[in-house]
Amino acid sequence: MKILPKPERNKFIKPVESATKPFGIVAETLNTERVDYHRAKNYTREQYYIHVSDLIQSASHRKFCARQHALTYIEENTGTYVRKVSPGMSLLHTFGHATQDHLTRDFIKRSAHGDKVWGNWRCVCGYTHFVMQTRPVNARCEKCEHPVDIYVEIDLKLAKYRIVGHPDLFLLWGKTLHLYEIKSIERAGVDFETMDAPLGDHTLQNTFYYWMLRDMVERGELKGLDVSSDLNYLYVDRSMKKLFSNRVYKEFTKRASPGDRIKPMLENAKLVKDSLDKNVLPTRICDGPNTPRAKACNVCVSCFLRKKDTLHA
Repeated sequence: MKILPKPERNKFIKPVESATKPFGIVAETLNTERVDYHRAKNYTREQYYIHVSDLIQSASHRKFCARQHALTYIEENTGTYVRKVSPGMSLLHTFGHATQDHLTRDFIKRSAHGDKVWGNWRCVCGYTHFVMQTRPVNARCEKCEHPVDIYVEIDLKLAKYRIVGHPDLFLLWGKTLHLYEIKSIERAGVDFETMDAPLGDHTLQNTFYYWMLRDMVERGELKGLDVSSDLNYLYVDRSMKKLFSNRVYKEFTKRASPGDRIKPMLENAKLVKDSLDKNVLPTRICDGPNTPRAKACNVCVSCFLRKKDTLHA
């Protein structure tokens, strides 16, 4: 009897995976920290901008570190920067963005004043754009043929200090823009039911946006529009106890704070701008790598190993 040769294994056929599924594979994946990137990762040194929220957080919680921002710029551009984000914070950011998108779309669709929403607009495929205006009427994309009716936040830039921000919503009443900050909230120590005013860090952020807009008005960038100094805040309670309630939203209006209120943050941003312009790292604010702040800093190693106080070691 003739013995046939053993057939050669087809190298293009992938081996069958084990039939035993690893326990908890989905939860374990989602529960691990993930790597995130700085908001300015695509900017060159001349285009590097600090986000308003970074300045607000420093004003609210801890001392601002200009050196950290300068080192972040360096490591982003060399591909060595890593920022780890906890699963909870990632989910929180997702909730916030999804809530904001839902509220904006719902208001545009259901309100008699939806046509007063002012900002940027795009179609489904992103090919067609309109910028800084109310929703285009009967505009369709020549490529995807869908309406150009998807609201997109505008970028506010304060080039003098290299600051960028993204207000949540604008309503255009006549020739006056009304600024809205949208926040979903479930904070310890904050009772949504008894809230009767916007929270301090939120008013600071909205005030910052207001003065950025005033700067645009003075430079003639808003095409004859003015900006109301009465700033608006829309809160949504995301706690489970409100899931089946009809009253999940609250709206407040508060006058913008004087420009002096944001001067310390402008000075902080200027430290980073001067550092990038002059190729010199700002002064280190931590006494050593073992201090609590340094241990939590993503650029700690780079900060303390550098022998030269220049952007390029």
